[in-house]
Amino acid sequence: AFGAKGSGLPILARYVLDGLGLKQDEDFKAVYLDRAGDGPAMVEDGRVAALWGAGIGWPGFAAVAASASGARFIAPSAEEIARIRARHGFLKPLTVPAGSYPKQTESIASLGSWSFVL
Repeated sequence: AFGAKGSGLPILARYVLDGLGLKQDEDFKAVYLDRAGDGPAMVEDGRVAALWGAGIGWPGFAAVAASASGARFIAPSAEEIARIRARHGFLKPLTVPAGSYPKQTESIASLGSWSFVL
């Protein structure tokens, strides 16, 4: 599940996947949600294999991580981050600190778009 239709999550996913040479709607069985909150239940009951998300403390990841089956976070490797950034330099490295989600004991190196509040 790549996020809610019309939200920024599917757009961010498209950039990241493009940097890896993948196409969101061709290389995956892409599901776009009517409501963002539907994603965790869809993972739990098997309607989708995974949930795309973003942000530290993102509610969808928190819900999946706290579920009985828990979560396995998948992030690009250092080499993959370099490939993505070579194509989309506006994406920046970031670290999700350990403990940002239930049962997440290690930090996660990843990348994304930084939000600024002015």
